[in-house]
Amino acid sequence: MQPPRRWSPLSRIVIAAIIFPFAVAGFWTFINYDQKVPVLIAKPDLPAYHALTSSDVTLGTIRAQDASEYAGLPVDGRLTLTAIKSGSPLRASDLSPVITTAFRDGFAVVGLDVSRAGALGGALSDGDPVKLLLARQGVQNGELEAVVMSVSRDGPQASRYTLVVAVGIEDARLLSSALSSGSQVVVMRDPNQR
Repeated sequence: MQPPRRWSPLSRIVIAAIIFPFAVAGFWTFINYDQKVPVLIAKPDLPAYHALTSSDVTLGTIRAQDASEYAGLPVDGRLTLTAIKSGSPLRASDLSPVITTAFRDGFAVVGLDVSRAGALGGALSDGDPVKLLLARQGVQNGELEAVVMSVSRDGPQASRYTLVVAVGIEDARLLSSALSSGSQVVVMRDPNQR
């Protein structure tokens, strides 16, 4: 019978050096997993494109790994981009940027059907300030300032986009009459922003 094998001091150090990072990572995950984070919670059911006020939300906590995906205060002047059920936490992706300061006399949310080129090749994202150029038979007949609320297309190969924008209340009337008379919309990035 052989005596039990003894590990050399160097072997023990090498094994400890291999195991130590895994132990630290496991411990770090354990203490940070599902910590309670403060979040804003919808009081009533909120429809899409609802102008939020602080009375629409309450402060609560939920178990989550990362608080950065949730919306923070202030919410006044922001719109919901999707319908949010009462009692649900508000995610940052559910809210628009503050737009009420951009449209002091009121605003309207308008949906537009635009070409891929009209949506800047799909490069637009929520919160982008843009200019809507109205053109009829190749001649520009209007220019409106807008803020992009959302951009979507029917499928990965679709050439048409649905663009939801916030525009000033008077501009919404102009846009509505221009579109009903056959004008096309071209979107340009606002050179005065970003």
